[in-house]
Amino acid sequence: MANVSVEAMTSAEMGKLWATYLFNNYSGYVLTVFEHHAADEQIKQLLQRARQLGESNQQAVKQMMQEHQFPIPEGFSQQDIDLSAPPLYTDPFYLYYYTKMASAGLEFYVSTMPLMTQPSIRKLFNGFMTDTIALLNELVDLKMSKGLYVKPPYIPIPERVTYAKSANYLSGFLKEKRSLHALGITSIFNDIQFSYVMHAYLLGFSQVAKNEEIRRYVTRCSSLLSELTMELRTLLEDESIGAGLPTEANVTASTRAPFSDKLMLFMSNQVMSVLIRLLGRSFSETSRHDLSVLYMKQLAKVSTLAQDGMKLLLDQGWFEEPPQSPNRQQLIRQH
Repeated sequence: MANVSVEAMTSAEMGKLWATYLFNNYSGYVLTVFEHHAADEQIKQLLQRARQLGESNQQAVKQMMQEHQFPIPEGFSQQDIDLSAPPLYTDPFYLYYYTKMASAGLEFYVSTMPLMTQPSIRKLFNGFMTDTIALLNELVDLKMSKGLYVKPPYIPIPERVTYAKSANYLSGFLKEKRSLHALGITSIFNDIQFSYVMHAYLLGFSQVAKNEEIRRYVTRCSSLLSELTMELRTLLEDESIGAGLPTEANVTASTRAPFSDKLMLFMSNQVMSVLIRLLGRSFSETSRHDLSVLYMKQLAKVSTLAQDGMKLLLDQGWFEEPPQSPNRQQLIRQH
C-alpha cells in the first residue's frame, strides 16, 4: 500500500533519481578498481574521496526511493570487479577519466534541478552539484600540480566589438572559410579531450573482454573515438591552433579483466551516450556549414554504435529498464 503521507514523484523525479542511482552505483566500482591500483598517494586519496562521495550520493538516493516505496535498481555488485587483476591503466589516466565523468555528472545535475518539484529532491541534487564542483576543483588543482593539466588553446583578445556582415559567416565549403570563434574552438577542444581519453578507456576493454561480440563492439567504439580525435585535431591544426593531448592517459599491456563483460558493455554505452550529448552541443555552437556536416556525420555514426550496444545489452539480458508509463493499449487488450 502506498505511503499517503509522501508526495507522489513526477516522472522527471523518478527518472532522474533512477539514473543518478545507477551512475553512482557503477562509477563506485570503477573507482574502487582505480583506487586499488593507484600508486601515487595523492591520486589514490582523491579517488578515495570520489568513491566515498559516490557511495554517499547513492545511499541518499536509495533513502529517497525507499521513502516513496520505489524499487531499488539492481545495478552492479562486487562480483563485477576483480581487484586481483593487474592494473589496466596508468595513474594519470585515472585523473583524466574521472574529470570527464565528473563533468558529465555535473551537467546532468544542472539539467535536472529545474525539473525537480519536491523541495527535498531539489535539496538533494543541489548538494550533489556542490560536492561535484568541489571535487572537480580538486581534480584540476592536482593535475596542475603534477603537470598533467592540458589547457585549451589561446587566441588574441579582440581589439573591438565587430558584427558579421553577410551570410559568408556561415560558409565553410566553396567560399573562403572564416576563422573559428572562441566557442567553436572550445567545443572542438573539449570533444578532442573526451574522445582521446575515452579511446584509451575502451581500448583497455578491447584487450580484456571475454565475450567476442562485446570485444568487437568496444573495439569499434574505440576506433571511432580515435577517428574523431584525429579529425577534430586536423580542424584546429589547419588554422594553426594548437591542441595538446592528455598523452599520459595510457593503457597497460594487461589482458586480464578488472571488470565484468556486463560492466564494460554498460560503461561503453555510457561513453557513447555522453559523446552524443557533447557532439550535439558542439553542433549547436559551430555556425559554420562544414563543421555542421562533420558533426552530423559523427552523430549518425555514434548513434548507430549506441543502438548496437543497446542490442547487445538486450541480447545478454543485462538491460535494466527505467521507470515506464503504463502501456494503455496492452492494458485494453488484457481487459
